Amino acid sequence: MHYSRTGTGEPVVLIHGIGHSGRVWETVPELLKDDYDVIAIDLPGHGASPKPGSGHGWSLADQCAQIEEFFDELGLDQPHVIGNSLGGAIALELGARGSVRSVTALAPAGFWSPAGLGWAAGVLTTLKALSYSPTFVIRLFGSHPVGRRLIMWPLYAHTELLTQDDFVHDALNIRRAPGFLANYIRLPFYQYRGTPQMPTAVLWGDRDAILLPTQAKVARRRLPQALHATLKGAAHCPQLDVPERVVEHALSTMRRADAGRRPAAAPSITAAS
Repeated sequence: MHYSRTGTGEPVVLIHGIGHSGRVWETVPELLKDDYDVIAIDLPGHGASPKPGSGHGWSLADQCAQIEEFFDELGLDQPHVIGNSLGGAIALELGARGSVRSVTALAPAGFWSPAGLGWAAGVLTTLKALSYSPTFVIRLFGSHPVGRRLIMWPLYAHTELLTQDDFVHDALNIRRAPGFLANYIRLPFYQYRGTPQMPTAVLWGDRDAILLPTQAKVARRRLPQALHATLKGAAHCPQLDVPERVVEHALSTMRRADAGRRPAAAPSITAAS
């Protein structure tokens, strides 16, 4: 499993969403590295990571098992995890399995209604189709702020923060990652039903155009013991839009875990950003 690593301290593993790679975390590792050993992975079949190895498949349970093996290989004893979208669901599943010390989930998959699932599938299908544009067209769109906005608005509220290289990397990764289609065809059958037994935060951008913010209400009902926060001005990938707010909530959650505290029916809150 390919990864990048920076910083010192207790380990925190960053898990990206469908069609992305560890690069999507942008400045989050830099904001955490003074206090934590930050490891941004490429999920199986994404970025520079190959398809699942022998004995593993594409189910979330299999991907969790592969990540747990990765923890063992690096000698990580129950690291903190921060996940986005598909990675948010995986982070919550790792929490339910007791494999991690704390969970911060950004717009996690698995809380959708049929209508919400249909909307997300439509947006992802459009992004996938657009990724097959000729590479020179992708580079042309990526070279202009308006072009980046037209294509990437479902993912990022502040597309002006994307560079051309970021844009091209995202588009080509969506095109080439075998993990995109493998997860895409399985996620419609998925709902998160677990219960993490460690400090957990669920964060949702109020401008999320893929997993709509109404799904945050479902997450609040299913996970009453977690802290829930709304990130104002953020879309589906708040780690680009409001990284400082993401890190603020993640640090609070990780420090509660590091202090040995257990969540006890923490109240849901809405935090302005």
